[in-house]
Amino acid sequence: MSSIFPPEWCVRRDLSPDFEEFPADKLSEMLRKFYGEVRKVDGQTYSRNGLAGLRSAIHRHITSAPWHRKINILQDAEFKAANNVLIGTLKLNKRAGLDNTKSFADISQEDMQRLMASGVFGLETAQKLQDWVWFSLQFYLCRRGCEGVRELKKDSFQFVHNREGEYVQLKYNEASKNHPGGFKNTNDPQKKMFSTGGPMCPVNALKVYIQKLHPDCDALYQRPQTPNDGGWYAPFPLGIKKLQGMMSRISLLAGLSKRYTNHCLRATCITTLMRSGYDPITVTRLSGHRNVASVMSYCRDTTDQVKRHMGSTLTSSLSSQHVTSPPPRPSVTGRHLHPFAPHTISAPPAASAISAPPAASAISAPPAASAISAPPVPTTSANLDIPCGPRVEPYDMNMNCLRYCQKGNFDCFLSPSRSSNVLCTKHV
Repeated sequence: MSSIFPPEWCVRRDLSPDFEEFPADKLSEMLRKFYGEVRKVDGQTYSRNGLAGLRSAIHRHITSAPWHRKINILQDAEFKAANNVLIGTLKLNKRAGLDNTKSFADISQEDMQRLMASGVFGLETAQKLQDWVWFSLQFYLCRRGCEGVRELKKDSFQFVHNREGEYVQLKYNEASKNHPGGFKNTNDPQKKMFSTGGPMCPVNALKVYIQKLHPDCDALYQRPQTPNDGGWYAPFPLGIKKLQGMMSRISLLAGLSKRYTNHCLRATCITTLMRSGYDPITVTRLSGHRNVASVMSYCRDTTDQVKRHMGSTLTSSLSSQHVTSPPPRPSVTGRHLHPFAPHTISAPPAASAISAPPAASAISAPPAASAISAPPVPTTSANLDIPCGPRVEPYDMNMNCLRYCQKGNFDCFLSPSRSSNVLCTKHV
């Protein structure tokens, strides 16, 4: 662990570098000083993910062999002061403009179209075929970064044909971050990549690719070579560095707006499905996430198209009194609809179906005061199940059910886990 606790820093702070057997209070004091002073070799501060990685590395080190410490520097009360220093360091870096942490961005629609039209993918060369097979498996199977890629073999997949069409899937349940194995891990996702037809069908491309692989190597991703070298692929697997930089290299070759990472394909798969109407629970069956909140985190930001429209709306308010209306939203019918669930779009009525306004003579006079019935007594959730009013925004990003109450307020919240939507007692 000399790379985390350099000997010269320990000498300057009068601390021993052999911290593995320190008692909890002494280790907490050492971490408190370390979190506030740690810097890179060039003197720059670590990013948020970098500091989190350092803390996790220390925790793994002292809880693994041969130490097996029964402490948790991430959560135990003895390390609260040290963790508060770490949080304070992150806040100071952000105030100083040093926080440039970026989440895994999904590939924009413009870049996706540019990528597919760039000619980077194809079946005519070893490199283009391998890039297309890798891209297809990562995208359609919603794979995480470089996880398990190097362990894939030529015979890891099976091709199946049923009434839904032809598809390919793994022959085994793959170990992953969310599904490492064990008795409690019984809900492994069954990911399938279906045939799309056409010359660039991913299933057919995988078949061609497997046939072109070198017979003396079992790895799925082998080193490409020219046909003059004696075949399409050499009998050597691709290195881990090559696999980690696949999407970055493809981004440069296709001339995309930014260099995307491998994990960006997973983010693109999830956000595309969510924005196309699939509910988060269904998406977890493909992504392998163990809870819906993890899937929802991928849609924490709006698209560039929506942001552009909001900017145009603000600009129009400066130039004239006319404000650009927001993008049209489909009207939905039914109860318990999720904002990302497929909506039933109500078509506008035909011109012939629109009734003309009644003649002046046909308009009835208002009823007499004695004929006006008293307003109904509000019904609460204790004795009747009725909606709280017309839905405008079904759910917010925290999965809270938002409805108008009968007084037209927005603060009538009902959890989506409730079996029914009823009047809130607050606005009766």
